[in-house]
Amino acid sequence: YKFYSLHQLSCETDNQIDGVAKLAPIVACYAGKPEMLERVEEATHVTQNNDICVAVALAAARFLEHIILNGPDPKALDAVLEQLSDPNRKNPQELDKAIIGRIHQVKANLSKKPKELIPTAALHGVLTASGYEQAIRDTTSCGGCTCSRCSFIGTCIGAQVGLEGIPSSWKSKTLRYNTLLDLAKKVVTLQQL
Repeated sequence: YKFYSLHQLSCETDNQIDGVAKLAPIVACYAGKPEMLERVEEATHVTQNNDICVAVALAAARFLEHIILNGPDPKALDAVLEQLSDPNRKNPQELDKAIIGRIHQVKANLSKKPKELIPTAALHGVLTASGYEQAIRDTTSCGGCTCSRCSFIGTCIGAQVGLEGIPSSWKSKTLRYNTLLDLAKKVVTLQQL
């Protein structure tokens, strides 16, 4: 077998939001640890080797980490903006200023419907969610890369409300729900080591 670096296997032209779909287990495992952003960047490069995907994934990781460490916080977005503006921040990216601009666009348009805010509907969904189920349904109705958006929204809302936020009807329809729950608990246990 020929050895390939991760960068050789990843795509340089894929600019979709897929990088955020990888965040949950990585951030859950490394939240509060200095290497968290480095691990997210490495994971993003596995499939998406371009600057915008890395910058978006790192900003999303900062947001999720804040929620995991602090619980529900109406100032979570402001904390991420502060981190991205800090000249001494960890894992700085050339596109951080552009990401800050996109975050401000989302903040200025919270009254709009998710469909009007593609590609920033994932963050909009987390900030405007009245509950887990409605947030997932709203972003799914937007079309496009719904799996990645749902992954990010579900992770962020789940970190805030816990398992109680997932409708019991969804749990009962999910094949191997208990196996998935056990795996998620193992990831959280790893973070505590």
